[in-house]
Amino acid sequence: MSNEMDRRTELAGTANDTALKARAIRECPNHERSFINRRDPAAVQTAEAAGRRLHKKQPTQYDLDELLAAIRFAIDGAPERCPLCPGESD
Repeated sequence: MSNEMDRRTELAGTANDTALKARAIRECPNHERSFINRRDPAAVQTAEAAGRRLHKKQPTQYDLDELLAAIRFAIDGAPERCPLCPGESD
C-alpha cells in the first residue's frame, strides 16, 4: 500500500509541476505549495500537451489517461484566490 501511496504522491507532484510550467496554475507568493488557478484555457491546453509529451517520453511511468486526469485535477482543484491569504477566501 505504501508503494501505491508513493506513486500517487509522485503523480500529483508531476501534475502540479506540469500545470505550473504551463502557467495554468501559479503558486501563491506568500504560501508555498498553495496553488491558484489562472483560468487560462490556452495554458490548460499547454499543460495537457506537456502531459502527452511526458507520457511519450516515459510511457511506463504513468497511464496517459491517469496523468491527464491528474493534471486536470491539479488545475481544476486550484482556487482562483489563495485561501490562506487574509481577505482572499470567500
